Amino acid sequence: MQSLNIPRTDQIVFNTVINILQDTSELHKQLADKLGVDQGYHQRRADIRKNIKDLEKQLDTVETSLADLETHVRTHKIDTVIFERVKTI
Repeated sequence: MQSLNIPRTDQIVFNTVINILQDTSELHKQLADKLGVDQGYHQRRADIRKNIKDLEKQLDTVETSLADLETHVRTHKIDTVIFERVKTI
């Protein structure tokens, strides 16, 4: 039975970790390959983020318009019936 040379093993592991960390591009590539991350993934992610921003802008516009309508109702510039119909849409 042979014994494990702990100091030598520690040095080998340490050197391996240092080598991997020095070239992170290879590590990223291997992880991307294993996880199925490709250019299409990045494009889809960017498209989704853009879509979210567009939807947030639309929501802000709708909320602003609704607030304007409510102001017009309270100042009697438009009829309450019109406001209620718009609000339920």
